[in-house]
Amino acid sequence: MTSDVPRTDIRNNEEDLKGGGRTVHPKLLSLLVCPLTRSPLIYNPDSDELISLQAGCAFKISDAVPIMLPETARVLNETELAKWQTSPRRDS
Repeated sequence: MTSDVPRTDIRNNEEDLKGGGRTVHPKLLSLLVCPLTRSPLIYNPDSDELISLQAGCAFKISDAVPIMLPETARVLNETELAKWQTSPRRDS
């Protein structure tokens, strides 16, 4: 049985699934919010994490699944936080 609901995949294409460049599907990113602050998230492809500027933390993506548990979030250091606050948004 097939569903009419479009598949929301964290990776965009077959090359991404082979371990090449990783991306977060824009639709998925638009739906996800920080579980601590309910603020938007920014995708960091270098570390494969979702960044919450308001909470000052990063949520790891493991096997194409965002781990959105607050207790597993990595706290951003001052340098990382400043970098993300001053750099162009990378979430679109």
